[in-house]
Amino acid sequence: MFKGFPKKNVDHYPYCADTKHDMLEILKANSSEEINQIFGQIKMRNEDGIQNWLEYYQKPWVLGSLTYHYSLMSYEDWQTTPFDTNIAESAHAMINRTGKSLKLKIAILRGWKHNECIYKRIKIHQQTGIHMSSKDRSDFGKKMQANKRSDKLENYPKEQPVKESNALQKKAKIDYDDDDTEMEIEERKIALEERKMQFKQNEIDLKLKELQIKKLEMELNNNQ
Repeated sequence: MFKGFPKKNVDHYPYCADTKHDMLEILKANSSEEINQIFGQIKMRNEDGIQNWLEYYQKPWVLGSLTYHYSLMSYEDWQTTPFDTNIAESAHAMINRTGKSLKLKIAILRGWKHNECIYKRIKIHQQTGIHMSSKDRSDFGKKMQANKRSDKLENYPKEQPVKESNALQKKAKIDYDDDDTEMEIEERKIALEERKMQFKQNEIDLKLKELQIKKLEMELNNNQ
């Protein structure tokens, strides 16, 4: 829950300038009576949609987030508490690995457990000198890591195959694509010619059969 409402949100409300001014004055009011008076002024204007706004922001738990006059917090706690949850979210960024969109109670318990774990690690570091990280950050450990890095550099092959630039790779790909396209066209042409030849052969065979049939018919007629 945010304390108050950002001015940029109020600026985008479809209400008149006086209503927007009164909305911001709620945050500066010095008493609950003054807040109720401001709500009354906003209600008297009877603008479109203002009734829904009033119903929402006059709820006790919403009013408690707008001004400390309706909150159970003391004025000192109200002033020292941030107006958003950014600090808490950044302090518990690692909690996201255990889940997101959690229920409020579960999120609080996990945050408390995370803080307890961090405090224990800090205490152990103060008492024993063991770092919070699992890495060896001592002088000896740093030298060992440096030696490992130098060994990797020495064993790393110096001559690497030269990679073609993206432009050359694209050009080669286009050339290959063009070659493939030309081959496909030639294959289709050959297949088409073969089909034409097959059609012609079929026509010739059909004509031969027709001639044979006519010849047989003539022979039958002569025999009769």
